[in-house]
Amino acid sequence: MRKQNFVGGYYRLEPKKRLDVIVRNFDNFPGVMKEYENKMYEWIIGNRAKARQDAQGDLGVRIQSGANSVSPIENEVSERTLVEAIIKNGRLDESCRNIYERDDIIRGLNEIKLMRYEYGRVIDKLQTLRPWDRELFEKYITSPKRSVRLSQELKMTEDAVRNKMYRIKKELYSNFADSLGVYDDDSIIFLDVI
Repeated sequence: MRKQNFVGGYYRLEPKKRLDVIVRNFDNFPGVMKEYENKMYEWIIGNRAKARQDAQGDLGVRIQSGANSVSPIENEVSERTLVEAIIKNGRLDESCRNIYERDDIIRGLNEIKLMRYEYGRVIDKLQTLRPWDRELFEKYITSPKRSVRLSQELKMTEDAVRNKMYRIKKELYSNFADSLGVYDDDSIIFLDVI
């Protein structure tokens, strides 16, 4: 099986760089997480199918017979439901004990969990900013030409906008001292994600 190069990209970043990734993609971060989940979904489906095929010595051709056989559509729906639950819960179940690349898949599931956790923490921490800073920050992250547009809108220089954003991000990061840190596989498992 081919190792997935998307696993670990977010996970290995330093806390400040992960915060920067969230801030840069803030208005679309749920979409970033969804895309990651979709990649994980396809990867897990492929690994489970290959493991099943190898376990049965299957060459890819099967003749089904018998009155109690399950239709291929029912099998596919069941498989999709199972994999969606795995991604939502962030852990492999007993049916995945023989899956290929198990450790890497677990790491990918942990990475999704870490993304959800830290994005939720950023949203919570935004509420701790002063109203003016929060409003400026929200305009900044949703604006396509961030510094240029805000400098014109607020009648400030671009450098002043960048400096203000730097101070806001620094304040956000300092508020993360208790929750944004360096994690390993074991510590991510215990993160409380909604």
